[in-house]
Amino acid sequence: MSGPGTSGVDSGSPGAAGGDAGGSEATGGIPSGIPSGATRHVWVDGLLVPAGTPILTAADRGFQLGDGVFETIRVCEGRVLELPLHAGRLAASAAALEIPLESDVEATVRVAIAELLAADDLVAPGREVSVRVTVSRGAVEGRNVLPPAGVRPTIVVQAWRVTPPPPELLERGLRLAISSVRRDPGSPLATVKTTSRAEFVHARLEARRAGADDALFLTTDGHLAEATSASLFLVRPVATAARPGPRGGTRGAPAPGPVDTSARPPVDTSAWPPVDTLVELVTPSLECGILAGTTRAWLLAWASEVGLVPAEALLRPDDLFAADEAFLASSVAGVLPVTVVDGRSIGDGRPGPWTRRARGAREAFACR
Repeated sequence: MSGPGTSGVDSGSPGAAGGDAGGSEATGGIPSGIPSGATRHVWVDGLLVPAGTPILTAADRGFQLGDGVFETIRVCEGRVLELPLHAGRLAASAAALEIPLESDVEATVRVAIAELLAADDLVAPGREVSVRVTVSRGAVEGRNVLPPAGVRPTIVVQAWRVTPPPPELLERGLRLAISSVRRDPGSPLATVKTTSRAEFVHARLEARRAGADDALFLTTDGHLAEATSASLFLVRPVATAARPGPRGGTRGAPAPGPVDTSARPPVDTSAWPPVDTLVELVTPSLECGILAGTTRAWLLAWASEVGLVPAEALLRPDDLFAADEAFLASSVAGVLPVTVVDGRSIGDGRPGPWTRRARGAREAFACR
């Protein structure tokens, strides 16, 4: 098994390029924040070690094959956001690759985060932190792709301070470029958050060459999928006679995953538009092989509470270009407006009112 002090490659620290380029892993892969200060410690299999310590051997399959899974979690003033959802998704990703995790992985991650935040003085008023939990299958001597039985996985937890996106970014909005990489919804790994991110690296390099902030994936059959590390949402009018209820969804709307609604303000129905001008908040369907994001589920639940019609659908680029507003959403970065895609403006080319409202609501929930 790999461990602290062993010679090898420290592949636990994600760089600021590729699938998380344009900002850093600490921003959830979107250029929305800047790490402020070097990381001093890393939590590895129950031990806190100096961040510069080599922690993985060259034989580790996470380094050799990208044989691992990960989650990125937002922490605000020491409050770990939606940990049960992230831990559940981490366990599901590990199970998909038959990486054995103990049943109490949520408790393990909770302890690891608390110890790491305390060691690096990362709990303070107004302090935002991004935590990455990486699970590698572990070290195996030999060249076989098929892992042997009985390999003990390595769990690495890292934390970075982040700052909010600059006001000019929120005023300008993100510029996206549609990637040449196509996502295959039929792949059994399409929805698994593995550490193998070469396609995401390629897409972000494409975006950088195009002068864009992030890349947008299409599926193999041309449907909108997601950005390199964020869900895509569109705001558009919808003709329907159904009005959202104050605490429920619209008839026929998808049921989102479990979300924490304890910080939600009372629903202000006075801001709702007339019945014939209802507005839809729509995101690509999970049928497109996208990640079932925690923020994605939260926003679908929020939409029905504020007078929007939440929906999941098979969408094409024409739907994006015809939308009134578009934004990306992820755990750490929250909601960020999208105003240009492949050089074409979305809506009037400025962040829209529903995007601003969604960002405000999510930030209030995250750092209440």
